[in-house]
Amino acid sequence: MQTYGARLAGRYIPIPREKLVETIPGWTYEILIQTDKPAPPNTINTFLTHFSQKLPQVKILWISVDGNQIRIQLQGSPIAWSTILALIGWILPLLGLTLILIAVWSVISAVPSWAWAALALGVTLILLTPTITSMLKPPKKR
Repeated sequence: MQTYGARLAGRYIPIPREKLVETIPGWTYEILIQTDKPAPPNTINTFLTHFSQKLPQVKILWISVDGNQIRIQLQGSPIAWSTILALIGWILPLLGLTLILIAVWSVISAVPSWAWAALALGVTLILLTPTITSMLKPPKKR
């Protein structure tokens, strides 16, 4: 479990979707995001970086990443929820791409170097053998 900041205790009231138009100054909001796969290790840094760049008026108080649950507690001046949710919708695919790159790197690094060398030699031989054999002179007839 990864965390950032301190969670504010208090009474939690679910807000109906039709009332999610704009944040109210002074209120603290907690967003729960459930994903299909566990979040990568750099999830917290990605959220902090992108929120500070795109929405500097939003103050992130607390982030918790536990398996496939991400909880974000934030405060901000009047901001449209569509902007916040669009930003979250933009950050999550970046995290998915990070997971894919980590998986590819894990597969590549698990293969020993001699196997990569054998693969390179095999591809080279397949590509260059026709060229090399065409350069050879045919044997003379006796």
